Amino acid sequence: MNKKTFERIFRIALYAVLVLPILNAPPFFSPPHWGKTLVFRLIVSVILSLGVWRLLSETRGFSDLKSKIAGFFIEQRHNLPLLALSSFIFTFFLATLFSPDISFSLWGNPLRSGGFINILFLVLFAILAFFQLRKHEWKRVWDISLLTGVLVSVVALLQWQGVFEGVLVSLERRPTSTLGSPITLALYLLLLAAVALPMMLGEKKLLKKAAYAACIALFLFVILITETRAVYLGLFLGAAYFTLFFPQRGKLVLFTKGLVILSILSALTSIYFVNRPNGLPDFLSENRVVNVVSTRLNLHTFANE
Repeated sequence: MNKKTFERIFRIALYAVLVLPILNAPPFFSPPHWGKTLVFRLIVSVILSLGVWRLLSETRGFSDLKSKIAGFFIEQRHNLPLLALSSFIFTFFLATLFSPDISFSLWGNPLRSGGFINILFLVLFAILAFFQLRKHEWKRVWDISLLTGVLVSVVALLQWQGVFEGVLVSLERRPTSTLGSPITLALYLLLLAAVALPMMLGEKKLLKKAAYAACIALFLFVILITETRAVYLGLFLGAAYFTLFFPQRGKLVLFTKGLVILSILSALTSIYFVNRPNGLPDFLSENRVVNVVSTRLNLHTFANE
């Protein structure tokens, strides 16, 4: 197998991995976390096998293979991302080795997945992507990821509104979309929103900039209806930090910083009014979205959960 063929196969596999969040067809891929990780490990295993086959086919013996591997590690000894990933996976391996339940630490739980094996495959996949993708190809990777996030968000909205009840699981509160959990859905969209923001700021074409802005707005709204307090807090603090410490100056930047400060004051005021003995006014409490947010901001409910 030549280099060009391997790169083509790797890109097909990479794009398949990027759309895995959409995959959810009970009972074949349920629980969703478990089904997706099985497919993911299968794809990465095929890529690793082809990579090892290609490496062995290009070597002329064990000594040649040994020198190539040693040369690779010598070349990458100052590569901080690779060192960080290697240190992380080694620490995780030690934690698994001394775990009181090694089987659980290795394979995780079908409902939540996880485990050392899945983490190892994720790290290996990240390393493969780092070395195989060229700089200009990363934008395409993120665009496919954002498009996948949009499809997942649309399913969440349909689920939330009870559309296609015979096909989708109908939920009046906290949609799960194709990810099996509202918390996982919110975390997934939070990461995509953080990717879409710099892409929107760096884009020069107005149409694409508007498309990225629409993605961010969609992700934020779906995060809102998932009622995930941890993601609310992470999004709020991250946005506030990013805006207040943005290095550039100008009227627009100052205006945005003013809006962020106003938003912080508004959030604190909202928490205060939600937790008052009288609660919110009737016209607000009857609104579906306001009711969702106020329920998650209630400190009494939070303390009892």
